[in-house]
Amino acid sequence: MNYKVFVLFALGFLIYSGFISADTNGTFIGNGTATLVNTTAEFDVVANVSATQWWAEVSLNTSEIDFGYIEINNFSRKSYQIAARGNVDIKVVPTLLDHTDAIFSNLYFSRTTTGWKKIGNEDLGLIFNLTQNKGLWTVLGASDAMKNLSASDKGVQNIQLDLAGFNEIIPFDQEYRNTVKFVILPNWASVN
Repeated sequence: MNYKVFVLFALGFLIYSGFISADTNGTFIGNGTATLVNTTAEFDVVANVSATQWWAEVSLNTSEIDFGYIEINNFSRKSYQIAARGNVDIKVVPTLLDHTDAIFSNLYFSRTTTGWKKIGNEDLGLIFNLTQNKGLWTVLGASDAMKNLSASDKGVQNIQLDLAGFNEIIPFDQEYRNTVKFVILPNWASVN
């Protein structure tokens, strides 16, 4: 065999081997005099996962409600908007993160400015019929009379910090903080 032909053949084989090893994500370890090349083998994994069959999500239009300065034997009212979406009917129950808090255990909730229910009351909860809304956002009105409200007024809920019956001693002015956590309770009977 001609020397030039052999060199061209060997060079072509090396180039071809380089393309093969570059395209395959493999491992090569040579003999004691060779350099280690690509000493790990790996590949990506991909899967399409179907969504959870039953779900619900709650959204608030605020992350904080500041009642401002409030005196003992007085109250302060604020409002917020709440919306929910999903495919199972739910009851949303406001709870206090620190339920032993003497100040914020006097929080009351209502869709209107009447019919206040104290936090921790078993009957306190907002019912969202989400199965009828097919995953779109749902907001609550207080009554049939509120159905004609604009979209920006729907879903408005009232919250009141009522210290009228508070009889503990507060020795100096200070800021109190707590967190209202909305617990989502699914109504499994709404699922077919």
